[in-house]
Amino acid sequence: MNKLIDIHDEEHNILSLLPYSVCAQLISKNQKLADLYFMKSIIDFSINALELFLAGKLMLFDAQVGENLCQIRAYKILNLAQKWLCSPIPKNQFSQEIELFRKHKEHLEHIIFEWENTIKHSKTYNKSLDSKENIGDFFARQKLLIPLQDDFIFIIVCYFLSHFNIRENQIPVAINLEYISREFHISKYRSKRLTHKYQQLICTLGCNFIIKIAHELPERYGFVNMLPTLYKTADEDRAVLPCYTVSEIILYHSIKEQLPILFVTHQLTEQKKHLQPHKVIYFLLAKTQNNNEFSLVPTKNFLLDYCMVVSGEVHYKENSSIESPQEYINRVLWQTPLKLILANTASHPQYSGKKLEALRDNPFQCMELGHDVENIKMHEHNLINMQQFALTSGCTKQNPSLFFLRHIYSSSIQEEISQLEKNYTGPVLEAYQVINS
Repeated sequence: MNKLIDIHDEEHNILSLLPYSVCAQLISKNQKLADLYFMKSIIDFSINALELFLAGKLMLFDAQVGENLCQIRAYKILNLAQKWLCSPIPKNQFSQEIELFRKHKEHLEHIIFEWENTIKHSKTYNKSLDSKENIGDFFARQKLLIPLQDDFIFIIVCYFLSHFNIRENQIPVAINLEYISREFHISKYRSKRLTHKYQQLICTLGCNFIIKIAHELPERYGFVNMLPTLYKTADEDRAVLPCYTVSEIILYHSIKEQLPILFVTHQLTEQKKHLQPHKVIYFLLAKTQNNNEFSLVPTKNFLLDYCMVVSGEVHYKENSSIESPQEYINRVLWQTPLKLILANTASHPQYSGKKLEALRDNPFQCMELGHDVENIKMHEHNLINMQQFALTSGCTKQNPSLFFLRHIYSSSIQEEISQLEKNYTGPVLEAYQVINS
């Protein structure tokens, strides 16, 4: 288990933000200068990303990655917000890290100025300028190799893959490579390489995060021994873990850490060519003093808190009557929102993409049972039961009659409710108020 984490926990530095291997060769002075310019653009972008995170704009860190799971990124960003933004000392430390970035930028600008002048006056071969050089050695020679914590790498990369994504119905679905090329003054090929590297980085860091928080849960859940085998490499060499198991770990951990969940449902009627919106109903789930589990709570007591937003919809057939908000809320609470989230993640492909297609529905089927046979069989049984529940209860794309999950991301509770009320033309209702009015 620890070996797995060690393999993927690399020491990062500023070169981790460039689309090259550490052994990449720079073959001319002009290429070296071009990469100094490129690094400056990356540093500028990184400073902006860190400042936005410090300001608590978590919704801007909703990255597009492809087959990897949005709940991993959402929950890691939420944990980073809890770590850095919720008390004065770490928040001040985060500000100091941004200042180090600014000082690094100043040093880089000085190096660029020197290189521009030297190249301008260089008429003959100059070994210091013109010789082939490993990119790591080159940046080290310029004293530009600053170390970077995983936290800051993750935040910067998340912002990049959010800022440059293309959205459909507020959900990230692709990356705009042309936009990246314009912003960084690089070719589309290099934009694609940069995106690919960032997506690999975010997947590896995200999966390692899930493995680490699984160690913080009670041993009886049986996650720790399974995860090394469930950890796979999918299409595009991206690290992945199965959807349902990841979601279980996240929900158990969020309860343990008392990190609230905002469960949002859009009521929609199926028309011939579109879905007609009616109401939005949101449920805030959090721990209370008298309850060790999550329960429905009033948002007014938690407005300044950060949360994980789980957004989905319920569909009604055309010409059918729409249940009252009270009736729908009772249906959700009867099953519990957390169970509905897990049902959706059970019905979702456990691994996506072509490489792991054989494990799409059941990641446990090819596992070597060994001494952990009872634990593996238990998790497989739980997954199959939850898949069946999803089909019959209305938690699938084919049957979205109770709750069909669309997206998971992080935000502040106040910001998310404000956005719902601003962007939605129909009524936006709080479940707690409806049932207690």
